[in-house]
Amino acid sequence: MKMLKKHQLRIPDDVAIVGFSESKLAPLVEPALTSVVQPTYEMGMQTAHLLLKQIESDCHAELETIVLNGKINIRESSVRVK
Repeated sequence: MKMLKKHQLRIPDDVAIVGFSESKLAPLVEPALTSVVQPTYEMGMQTAHLLLKQIESDCHAELETIVLNGKINIRESSVRVK
């Protein structure tokens, strides 16, 4: 964002920005940063569950794909103001 501003590009008029991994700073920067909130607690719980399952297994546990839902916080960095 600093580099874009340095080169006189306007956020979000010229470039829209979206971050990943919601930060406490996201709503504080100017303009406020749109970002994706990851379900970190649930990710940790699923990871621990899979690890324990593999440890308890006599042979290699089957590969599993787990999909968790994130959430997007839409803020000024990605919304054009008319």
